Amino acid sequence: MFLLATEFATIAFFLGFMAVMFSAVYWFQQRRRQVRQQAMRALAGALEAQYSENDQMGLRNQLKPFDLFRRERIRFFNTSNLSNILHKKVGEASVYLFDYSYVVSTGKSSKRITQTVFFANNRNWHLPQFTLKPSSWW
Repeated sequence: MFLLATEFATIAFFLGFMAVMFSAVYWFQQRRRQVRQQAMRALAGALEAQYSENDQMGLRNQLKPFDLFRRERIRFFNTSNLSNILHKKVGEASVYLFDYSYVVSTGKSSKRITQTVFFANNRNWHLPQFTLKPSSWW
């Protein structure tokens, strides 16, 4: 069975179109990531804070006990990500502002959730156990 010239042209067009679409989506994601990085670097400069693109300080290990960092449902692959980390020492407290993204899978579909997180740590603080969450309608 030989493909006719029109069938070959149709397949080639479809494959080319798909390649262009995937390239466009990738470019837009990379561009959005670059814009966010530039904004966080500018904020770090304005606040006189240290900026790190990735978690080079081991912050993820320090945050494991918190509920937010246990929400990822994919157990085989760690797809969570800490990025655009701002760090500053304020008095005796270490203050962090960073982007955290993770994937929640519900069987047939999955969704990437990205949040900006504020974290302050001071060993001299003796706070009670508490949870902050959005209020609900009912």
